[in-house]
Amino acid sequence: MSYVVSARKYRPQVFEELIGQEHIANTIKNAIVKGRVGHAYLFSGPRGIGKTSAARIFAKALNCEHGPTPTPCNECTFCTEITDGRALDLVEIDGASNRRVDEIRQLRENVRFVPSAARHKIYIIDEVHMLTTEAFNALLKTLEEPPSHVIFIFATTEVNKVPQTIRSRCQQFVFKRVSIPDIIGVLNKILQDVSMEAEADALFWIAKSASGSMRDAESVLDQMISYCEGIIKEEDVFYVLGMPSYDIYHSFARSIAEGDFKTCISLLDKLVHDGVEISILNAGLIEYYRNLYILSADEGTADLIDLPEQDIDTMKSLLSFYTRKDINNILILLAKAYQDVKNSGLARELLEITLIKLLHYKEIIHPASLLKRLEELKQQVTVGPDDVSGRDKLLFGETEEKSKNDTALKDNKDVIEEIITHFSNKRRAIAEFLKRAKSYNFNDSLVTITYEHKEKYSYEHVSEDSVQRYIERELNDFLHRDIRVHFIIEKGAENQKEDAPLSPDVSRVLEVFKGEIVPKNYNGGN
Repeated sequence: MSYVVSARKYRPQVFEELIGQEHIANTIKNAIVKGRVGHAYLFSGPRGIGKTSAARIFAKALNCEHGPTPTPCNECTFCTEITDGRALDLVEIDGASNRRVDEIRQLRENVRFVPSAARHKIYIIDEVHMLTTEAFNALLKTLEEPPSHVIFIFATTEVNKVPQTIRSRCQQFVFKRVSIPDIIGVLNKILQDVSMEAEADALFWIAKSASGSMRDAESVLDQMISYCEGIIKEEDVFYVLGMPSYDIYHSFARSIAEGDFKTCISLLDKLVHDGVEISILNAGLIEYYRNLYILSADEGTADLIDLPEQDIDTMKSLLSFYTRKDINNILILLAKAYQDVKNSGLARELLEITLIKLLHYKEIIHPASLLKRLEELKQQVTVGPDDVSGRDKLLFGETEEKSKNDTALKDNKDVIEEIITHFSNKRRAIAEFLKRAKSYNFNDSLVTITYEHKEKYSYEHVSEDSVQRYIERELNDFLHRDIRVHFIIEKGAENQKEDAPLSPDVSRVLEVFKGEIVPKNYNGGN
């Protein structure tokens, strides 16, 4: 017998073999048992996840000699003919190559004829979204009132392109991407059948490269079986697929953090020499820093990342170099580069320029933020810092008076309560975090809010860039003044000491340039 590729050889033949689609298999089986089979179905989802296979199994279940049954025998005439692709009463149509209205009109004529031998005449139209508007319109009437012996099953990877008039006349089933563990389970069974072995990490990267498509994973495994003499290794997978190993991304992240230009460019040069596409490398860097950002958010977020444990541990060790703001800025540059390198004859040069920018990630200031600061500075130069009145004078007073009466202003409970009440009407969670602060210190247009060490969670929430900007905007509107907020958290009990009070000159610098105080040993980490 001639060689059959794994995707065909191991195609599911019963509902129980539809990996990752149990919700659909159970619904269809129950419909068959209860005699509630509809006349039109729409299967949607990514490629290679079992839509056409499910349609064929459905056809077997309806026409099996022992049926209709949720468990077709795969031995009777009807079942074997469907398996072999020679069933007269199962018509499979490629929507991409039979998309014109003439083909659909011919289909409308054919549906009037009763099945040659089976109970039902079943039409499977694959990639149905490729039909023309005229073809869809020609199909509508037949789809709404089909002969009792006809069942339509449509399959598509782009359900949004199927007209609502068609979708509303079908029972719709959304197929899911197959999980990496489920794909690995199937790949292991195939390897057992062919008496081959593979490293666990090699199977992981085969499954991950398939992006949830069982068919793609089986095709890659066939390729690896042909390439490898013995055990399929991780490096073999990367080499055959033309993908950079994940160690490459660790090296990029480390050299970027260390400002190592030579290593960055050398890595890029080697990858280009090995045939790696610039767009693939760029996309890989985006995914890497996306994963790094998720890891930086919380300890429990590692479960959200599909990577081997040793790679996650390596990424965690790199978090000491990057703050979340750093990673956010890096992702913005990489996303811009991804758009630029598409179809560009200077893809490598554009990515090199981006890498040079990334080496200075600590110095990145977002243009919108810079424009905002310049506008605020211009406004302060025009208006002047002494243009205060009413509640502003109560809050901030004159500079000399303020320096003499810090304590009174810091303990101004009425003003603090007004601020917290204002935020409670806007965003209750932020109001609660502000309420937990130990003290508020109003100095010119700078509000210093101090938290005890035990309120670390509250401090981290309000000092997040986006939250801090929101608080400043609200205070600007509420107090009718350009306000800068500075958050401080006290040290732990073991080495706690008070922060030195800010002098009026330092306060003015912070106010004008929107700066903040950082520890002397600050290294860029969180």
